Amino acid sequence: MTHDQALQYAKTVFSRIEFIKTKMFQQHGSPFDPEMDLSLDQFHVLIVVRDLGHASLTELADALDVSAPSASGMVDRLVQKGFLNRETCEEDRRKVVIELSSRALRKMAAVEEKLLASLVDLIQRIGPDTTEQWCSVLAQIKDALEEKGTSE
Repeated sequence: MTHDQALQYAKTVFSRIEFIKTKMFQQHGSPFDPEMDLSLDQFHVLIVVRDLGHASLTELADALDVSAPSASGMVDRLVQKGFLNRETCEEDRRKVVIELSSRALRKMAAVEEKLLASLVDLIQRIGPDTTEQWCSVLAQIKDALEEKGTSE
């Protein structure tokens, strides 16, 4: 495949992803409660922290693939909004551990429930064959991204 062909496919994939996101939010409403005042990037940080359980700033920066100062700024904003807690590590008092607040856990559950309901509706409309193909393609994309991450 030439670079120009790959670029054209990339533009198509990007526009389709944006179309799907926009349509799902139009049909089902944004899953984000306006009082949350969270961007998608901030929600992603919360997902990463949840998946890690708790993390040091360095661990979080590595998981997000950003610099420590950038991660620190993200954490500061989410602490101010009441979504993250910073605690001193009991084993090493010099280390700070970042974890989700109970507010974040409640809000994330509500957002994920709404997003999953939107996806269930979409999956029921496209049917099992297309859904299986979609899941297969997504698995291949995940594998390719993980492979690229290990080769760098």
